[in-house]
Amino acid sequence: MSVDEGMRMVVDTCMKIQPDEKVVIVTDDNSIYLGKTIRKAVLEKTKQVRFFNLDIYGQRPLRSLPKPILDEARNATATFFVASSIKGELDPIRLPLIRAGVLAGRHAHMVGLTEEIVEKAINVDYNRVAEFTNKIYQMAKKTKKIRVEGENGTQFTATVGRYRWVSSTGICSKDIKAAGEWLNLPDGEVYTTPAELEGAAVIDGTMGDYFSEIFDLRSIKNSPLKLEIEQRDRPTIVSVESKNKKLEEEFKKYVSRHTCSRWIGVIGLGTNIFIEEEIGKILMDRKSANAHLTAGNPIPELTYADWTCPESADLVIPRCDVWFDDKKIMERGRYIIS
Repeated sequence: MSVDEGMRMVVDTCMKIQPDEKVVIVTDDNSIYLGKTIRKAVLEKTKQVRFFNLDIYGQRPLRSLPKPILDEARNATATFFVASSIKGELDPIRLPLIRAGVLAGRHAHMVGLTEEIVEKAINVDYNRVAEFTNKIYQMAKKTKKIRVEGENGTQFTATVGRYRWVSSTGICSKDIKAAGEWLNLPDGEVYTTPAELEGAAVIDGTMGDYFSEIFDLRSIKNSPLKLEIEQRDRPTIVSVESKNKKLEEEFKKYVSRHTCSRWIGVIGLGTNIFIEEEIGKILMDRKSANAHLTAGNPIPELTYADWTCPESADLVIPRCDVWFDDKKIMERGRYIIS
């Protein structure tokens, strides 16, 4: 499929845009081609489209979501974010846009989208992704303990079930007139907030927020980030080590910003069975067959966690083994269930 066809899939299959809808698209200079491609696909469905480029509002990172964008997003039935991941913009830009977008509609979040990601993770059969994701979701809901191990030294156990599991299929699950849903495209994952989690997590896959923009995947694989996690009031990162001292220090600063920055907000599994490789982009790599954690934000609007956090760094652990209670469901990054 072409990029145009991939964007039509996002508009038609994933977001289900209808003729009477009011749509807002937010992009930036780095993503302007893909932003315009989304706009072209949306205009085939509705003429009520507002298009914004973040870079015209000042030097990045911006300190707050520009008022014209905020006002339009609050009244839209569908919003799209197709822009770069800029250090310092998660809390002032991306999270407010999501909150505004779901007030009266639904939101598609595609931070750091590239043509390669469209080709490898969006131009897929999302009906099959949804079917497999929901299979894992039904198993996860019945699970009390998740164990994750890897040859890289990862070995931790999480207690789950206190908070809501989320099935993120890439297809809007609600009636399109209902508000409150958002997709993180490309999609395909299940996740929850762990009630408890202890052990060692060795991150030799892609890292989220702005980390993948600073540290390429090869450097992380060569010098993984080793985290020790203890159960305190909440699962807490107590030790950070890496042979790459720049990575170690940057992550230490990140998890020291707030008390909650050290807490593990999410444990998840990627379920997009069509993704065959890591490319160093968290948007796609988090959705491949793997286990991942998030330092910070537990996405309380979806998991119903009783806390929140302005930081949100996804941490991918590829090629791992995963057990749901005593049932092994993944071996070296491949699902082994029928």
